[in-house]
Order: sequence, then C-alpha cells, then structure tokens
Amino acid sequence: MRPLQPRRVARTAAVALAATVAFSLAPAPPVQGSVQSPQTRGRQTRSWQLAPGLVLKRVQYSDGPVEVRALIVNPRKVSASKDPSRALTIEPALASLAFPGWEKMSRIGYREGAIAAVNGDFSVSGRPIHPTAADADLQTAGLRSGVGFGVSMNEKRAFARRPQAKVTARIRKLERTWSIAHWNSGEPRTRQIAGYTQVGGSREQAPNDACAARLLPVEGRVWSDAQKTGISRLYKVDAQPEPCPFDPIATGSDPGAVVLAADRGGARAEQIKKLDRHDRVRITWSLGWNGVGDAIGGMPQLLEAGEVVAPSSCDSYFCGRNPRTGAGVNRECVTGDPGCRLYILTVDGRQSGWSVGMRLDEFAREFKKLGATWAVNFDGGGSTSMWVRQRKPAYCERRANHGCLVSRPSDAAGERSVENALLVLPGVDSNAPAVKGTRTSSRLASRPTRLVPGEEDPDTEQLILADPASTGGLLDAIAVGAFGRANLGPELSSALGAYRTAIAGPKD
Repeated sequence: MRPLQPRRVARTAAVALAATVAFSLAPAPPVQGSVQSPQTRGRQTRSWQLAPGLVLKRVQYSDGPVEVRALIVNPRKVSASKDPSRALTIEPALASLAFPGWEKMSRIGYREGAIAAVNGDFSVSGRPIHPTAADADLQTAGLRSGVGFGVSMNEKRAFARRPQAKVTARIRKLERTWSIAHWNSGEPRTRQIAGYTQVGGSREQAPNDACAARLLPVEGRVWSDAQKTGISRLYKVDAQPEPCPFDPIATGSDPGAVVLAADRGGARAEQIKKLDRHDRVRITWSLGWNGVGDAIGGMPQLLEAGEVVAPSSCDSYFCGRNPRTGAGVNRECVTGDPGCRLYILTVDGRQSGWSVGMRLDEFAREFKKLGATWAVNFDGGGSTSMWVRQRKPAYCERRANHGCLVSRPSDAAGERSVENALLVLPGVDSNAPAVKGTRTSSRLASRPTRLVPGEEDPDTEQLILADPASTGGLLDAIAVGAFGRANLGPELSSALGAYRTAIAGPKD
C-alpha cells in the first residue's frame, strides 16, 4: 500500500455535535421476548455494474424505511491469466502504515486506487480489535479473537467465520517451537512471548524491563505447508542484550524486523536469553484458512452454513436497529469451486424518513437473500459508510475524495474517520509481497525505511466509544453475554466503562 504521510485531522464543532445527534437517534434497548418481524414489504432493488465482476446493488424497503447498499464481487469474472488488468483484488488497508491511525474510509479507498470501499473492523486506541492481515503480513493478532473475513491471495477462495489465529517461532538451534501469544496486540504476561513489528508503531512496542531479541528477515515468505494454511519466514537474531535491559529494544529501521519479548520474571525470559546473535528463527502465522494472506476482523457471526446465528435481541443497544456494515461469502468461496461470490453490505440507520437501520438478525437475513452462506458483522453506527470511485447521479449520495458515498453516514458531521477499510481494487495485486507459489510480486522496496504511525484522534475515539453499534456498543454486548462468554481484558474493559458512562449521560 502506498506510504501515508502523518497528517493532522481537522477538528470541528460538528464532531461533538455528531455524537449528540447520532446517539439521540439510537434505538431503544431491545427487550427479550419482544421481537418484531424483519422488514419484508416494499422491497425494491436496482443494480449498476462498476467493473467486470463488480455490481453495486441498492435495496430499499418502504417498511421502515430501510436503505441497503451491496457490493457483489465475482473475483473470477475475468481470468487474471488472460487479462490481469481487469481482475479484482479484495484486501484491507490501514488508515496509516503503523498504529495508531485514523482516516476517512473514502480517503483510504482513493489513496489505494480502489474501485469501491467500506469501513472495516472495530477499533480502540487507533488499532483493530481483531486479527488483521494484509499482503501476507499479520498486522495484529488482535485484542480479541472475534470472527473475520479473509480472501486467498489468488482470489479464488474466501471465508467469513471465526479464524484460528496462531503465531509460532521455531528455533533451529534449540529444535524448539514457541507459541507467540501476542502480535502487535499487548504485552506478554508471565508465561507468554509477544511479537512486535513496525506496524505496531507508537501504540504497540516491546515493554520496559523485558527480555527481548530483535530479528531481521533473511529469506522471503513461503507457505508453511502444502495446504497453504500459514505463511512462514526465516529470520536471524540481530540483537539480544544480556542481561535483559530496562529500556525496550526498538524494531529499528528494517521494515521486516520483529522483536520478541518476554516478561523478565516469567518462565519465557530464559528462552529468550538462550538466543545468540545470528541464530536462525522461523516465524509462522496462520488464521487456519487455506491460501489467505489478507483478512479483516469483526463481530458477531451473522450467517453460518446458511443459518441465521445472529441474536434477534439482547440486553444491549448493540442488537437493536442501527447502521450496519458487514461482509459475506457463498458456499463456492469456501470450497474453492467456480461461482464464488463476495457480498459487502452497508445499511443506513438513525435517519428518520430515510432509513432506521437493522437488527443483527435482520442484517443476517439480508445477506441470505442476496446469496451469502456465511457472513460477519463489521464496525457500524456512525462508522458505516460505502464509497465508490465512479460517480453517477443515480446512486451517489454525496461527493467524497474523487468519488462518492453511496450510503448516508449517520453522524451529523458526515463520514467518520476509521482505523481500517475493506477495499475492492482493480487488477491483480502486483504490490503484494511475494509468497512462493503465489502470483503476486514484491512491493516492499516502495515502502519507507520506517513505517510512520499516524496521530492520536481523541474526537474519533470518543465517538466510537460512545456509539451503540460501534466499538462501545460491541463491548457492551459482549459484556452482557450476547455472543457467549465475556473476557474483555483490562484495556477493553476500560473502553466499555467509557461507553456506559456516555450512554448513561451526566449525573445530577
């Protein structure tokens, strides 16, 4: 992806107003046992072809009303081997090359040369909450496992379900394999090892008073096995201070560098100490999906094997009618058979007379109506937005970044900044790093020697933490058990507190 220079996001009084307006239109808390029927009356559709294999569909319900926008992608409509320029690539993109980062989704799409884009994963403190990968690099293992949407690097398979994220380090000298518990996703606890790269930026760095080693790549990426379930790379130990210093080791100037760290007093510290300079270490990451090098996270699962699994109600605003964003796939994407279709949807909401939004189960049924078999939910509420590069009055709602928004964001200030986006790109992804056995080629040379993080954006952070369908609402739904057992951890628990304080309002 193209280098993004640090920028300062403009602040306006409208941002503060956006929170007030958006959340005054939030749905009333859903009540268990009182479930209304999903919209079924007055459904009208209209379609436009944006590119070979890419259709924009507008679905309108007079009962509501409700406005839905869908991107339906057939990645094999045009054979990449016959005409690479007309192929399609689906991949996520961060707002900045390193954490933290915030940017309007339409700007991310324009910057990356996309045909179309939507907002992506939930985020906190300028980084995604769930596992995220792009161009064969695991950007973060996430603060929670969640569910996800992944596309194979040859664009022939896609998945929309819970990934099995796993990162390991194989030490050739010791003939041992270590599990890496965190990857740009927090500090190691007593019996853990954590990994950090330049993508972690100023938000994710090796902690103070830890035993750590810096590794530099000596080979390119390869598939970890014949089934291509993981991506592997060989490194050498570049630095490993002894005794363990109080000050953390920096990743340095090499964009491929990795720092492995363990708590000084923990059992894994002794393992780090056994490393010597120039020792070889092979790091492998996997989401459990064959051939996948690009993935983006979300929560919860909406469709599973054709069945609606999203809750119809819960003791949280999150489950009520809200603006929604999500992505799904049909059965052929999972099996790798011809006929694979990807479905990327947004639903406008909180706008009386235009669109009231959807409950999670209604959103799931909309995916099913369009042909999806599996589907997952992304960040929603005021974050929900869809952008296309090609402008046509028939579907454009508002001009934005040399294209137009085809949805209507619910914030009074308009499109909200987000941490990452899901893109539909024209042509074969010639910018992706090479993985042996994959048709992509390297673009690492075009990246700066240091991945510069973006800036803090407290206004956006406040908005997403106070939004019933964005990060704050998701954490609230998890805490009340809407999706099973809750285990938020300290950072997300603090974010949940901010949401509940915002929803409760000022005390007398």
